[in-house]
Amino acid sequence: MVDLIVGAEDVQIEKPNPEGLLLAVEQLGIRKEEVLYVGDSLVDAQTAQNAGISFAGVLTGTTTRGEFEDYPNLYIGDTVAEIVDYVL
Repeated sequence: MVDLIVGAEDVQIEKPNPEGLLLAVEQLGIRKEEVLYVGDSLVDAQTAQNAGISFAGVLTGTTTRGEFEDYPNLYIGDTVAEIVDYVL
C-alpha cells in the first residue's frame, strides 16, 4: 500500500524546504505535474508551494480553512476521504 517513505533522516533540510518532497517525486519516477501533496499543516502547504507542486489541505489537524486559503490550494477538504473523492 505504501511505495515510498521519506523521513527527516533522508534529507539535509526539513520542511518547508521541498527537498524531501522533490526526492519522493524523483524516486517514484513521476513528474511534479502528476503529484497532489496532501497535508494538514501550513508547513505542508509551504512545502508544496516551495516545490511547485499542487496541494490539498485537509482539516484533520490544527490548521483552519482560513489559514489554508492564504496558499495556492487545489482543494481544501474536511477529511482525507473527501480529498480522495475530489481526486477521483
